[in-house]
This record gives sequence, structure tokens and C-alpha cells, in this order.
Amino acid sequence: MHKKLVRIVKDWDWPDLKRQTPNQSSIWDDITFTIEPVDECDYVIVLNGVNETTTVKCPPKHIWSINQEPPVEFRKPWHLNPPYSFRTFTTDAKRSGSQYVQSQPALPWHVNRDYDFLIDFKVPEKNRQLSWITSSLRFIEGHRARMRFLDNIRGKLEFDLIATYEYHLRQPEASRDKIKAEQAKSGFICVEEKWDGLVPYQYVLAIENFSNEFYWSEKLADCFLAWCMPIYYGCTRITDYFPAEALIQIDINAPDVVEQIKSAVSSNAWQRNLDAIAYARELILNRYQFFPFVAQQIRHFETTHGSLAKKREVTIHPREHYQLSIRHSGKIQWLRNKMRVLDVHKNKERA
Repeated sequence: MHKKLVRIVKDWDWPDLKRQTPNQSSIWDDITFTIEPVDECDYVIVLNGVNETTTVKCPPKHIWSINQEPPVEFRKPWHLNPPYSFRTFTTDAKRSGSQYVQSQPALPWHVNRDYDFLIDFKVPEKNRQLSWITSSLRFIEGHRARMRFLDNIRGKLEFDLIATYEYHLRQPEASRDKIKAEQAKSGFICVEEKWDGLVPYQYVLAIENFSNEFYWSEKLADCFLAWCMPIYYGCTRITDYFPAEALIQIDINAPDVVEQIKSAVSSNAWQRNLDAIAYARELILNRYQFFPFVAQQIRHFETTHGSLAKKREVTIHPREHYQLSIRHSGKIQWLRNKMRVLDVHKNKERA
């Protein structure tokens, strides 16, 4: 039996995806995944895009894109199906056509623990009540809404506001110290890795920077992996993915949101619903994370399209290449339309 090889091409380098497979093997259901630049493979999965032009020999119908960023303001064009991709997995509800598959984005978890550790990790002792791990970014409207929510609950709600600087560990030590000092000045408790801001707590605020029916991120997944109950804002259909008992949904814009959170953390919901949280963890580890998600999509695809397909060389360009082409074709179309208008006027004048 032919064992499939799937090449992963992505525009980010952290976290390390292979830790999400048993024994960090990069194998799931007899499918081998690799981020190495192999010349030939059975499938190519492009995560967001490529940083440099890439050529690979693969069946064209087996080249798929997964957009892992939400379709916010300036990222909405990212969710267009690129010319090299047979299908695009997107959280953009407005995309339509056979080439689009609306789905969750299969984002990697951000807790620095591997699959084997997390599978065996039992409910830890939790002696703290509520934390919130967030950034202070304000680039997009979702960031700004999150910061308005922070301003609203500060001084009204007892919680630990936590910042991690694991993203910055490759920076010089002086830069790391500066980041920590700036975060501390803003009221953040600084921890080196996200795990430390989750495991001691029963409840964690998990606030997405975007809200629709498909998008949810590691902000939610990491809570479950650390046996926390998320107090969650984001995906409007999140209970289609997870048991309703495993989380507490809030609206960060609701006038009584502070009272909602206080009621939640005093309700003993975490202790009562540990079975639901356990099931949510299982779903993250063995259904929704990247490897089981893609393996299932391949199985489903091959039941309808077959497993045999002829390989040919395909070139994948960075996103900018296609966006320039789109802009260029748009200008050409504008000129064509302009010429049609001029022709109409000329014909009227002749008449």
C-alpha cells in the first residue's frame, strides 16, 4: 500500500507543528507530513501562503490552501482561492463556489507541550480563579474592541492580566527586558510561556480578535489543553464544535458583561463540567488540530475523487505575485470599460 506524503508550506516558523503528532513523528493515520522542500509528494497544504516561489511535483487537485488568519480588514483578499490551489479552506463566510470550504482554521496550539505530554496530562491542581492572556495590539478593529473590553473590566473584576514573551525569546536579552518592562508598566504579569498563565487557573478569558460562525483560534484550544474553562468571545457557533458545558460564552459589548463573568466564576461550573472539558480536549487533540483535520479531509476527498491522480510540476508564488496580477488585471478591465463608454458616446454622436 502506497503511503502518502504531504508537504506543508507555510508563511510562519513558530510553533513547531511536528510536536502535534505522536512521538513528534510527523505521521498521522499512515500519512507522513513534512516541511522539508521535497521535490515530489502526494499532497501540498499551503498555510496562509509561501514566502518564496516554490515548485513541486504533485497532482494539481491535491494542492490545497488553509487560511489561518481571520478575514479582517486588510486580510480579506488572502481568502481568495489562489490560482495554484484546487480548494481553499476559509473562515470567510462570504466566499462561495466549489473551490471554497468553510471551516475552522486548524491553528496550532501555542502551549509549549507536545501531543504525548498533553494526551497523558491529567487535571492539575488549580489554586487560582481567573486569568486573561492577551496582547495590547490595536492594529485591527478586533484588537481595539478587545482593549475597550479590558478598559471596561479593569477595576470591576478580579483577574490576573498576563503577557507572555515567548515570541520574543529570539531577540537580544536587552530587547526582552524592555518588552517585559513595558508590559509590567501596563499592568501585565509577565510569564515566559503561555502554559504558566493557564495551568494554575480554573477559568480563563479567551477573547478573539474576530467574530463569525467559523473562526476560533488557539486562544480557546490552549484553555482546554490546560484543563481550563474558557470564558469565551468569538466564534458564534462554537457549540457546534464543542460541548456547551465546556465553556461560558459572553458578549464583550454587553452592558452586564462584568456581572456575567462574576456569576460564571462563582458558579462552580469548572468542577461540575470537567467531563465536558475532557471531551473538548479530546476533540482538539484528535479531530480539530492540523494533522487529524487534514488526514480526515484527504480521506473524504479520496472517497469522492479517488486516490490515483497524475502528478505534474506546479509553481506556487508568494501572495504578492497574485495580488499584483489582480491589481494589474483590474486596471486592464477598468481601461476596457472606459473604452466601451467612449465607444458608446462616439456611436451616439454618429447617430
